Amino acid sequence: MTMPETRLKPTRRPALLQCVKLAALLSTLFTASCATIGPVERQKRNVICEIAGQMLNVKYSHGGNSPSEGFDCSGLVQYVFAKAGVSVPRTSAAQHDAARRISKSSLMPGDLVFFSTGKSGVSHVGIYIGGNQFIHAPSSGKKIRIDHMRDAYWRRTYHSAGSFF
Repeated sequence: MTMPETRLKPTRRPALLQCVKLAALLSTLFTASCATIGPVERQKRNVICEIAGQMLNVKYSHGGNSPSEGFDCSGLVQYVFAKAGVSVPRTSAAQHDAARRISKSSLMPGDLVFFSTGKSGVSHVGIYIGGNQFIHAPSSGKKIRIDHMRDAYWRRTYHSAGSFF
């Protein structure tokens, strides 16, 4: 007699496990991308990526700038950078104007990626985490997430990159 095959129902990963896996991913991407910078800058960039990772799944809120009320894209950037001790302006356009321009090929974790999503000029911003990925607050009804810059939409709307380091 053979035993029937047992299949387990898929379950959602516990939040702690997701955070541990994200921390490992960020650490790997960060180490590979930041080999040529000093320890203070490396630490700030690391803190920015870690704090941004902690905001995953926080709700989008137009004009929002805290985990409790939610974030819009530039509010997320301003909040995360402030927690790391780096002052940045409030809006994506102002962040773009204040950041030092860098090439896409020079991106390191903690840099900003800017997009033009239908309006003229910069209208969206995310925090680059390495591996062509960035964390951002996408739009109303969605939550903070990681997206890939090679996705068709982000390739089409990519505007520029900037750094506060």
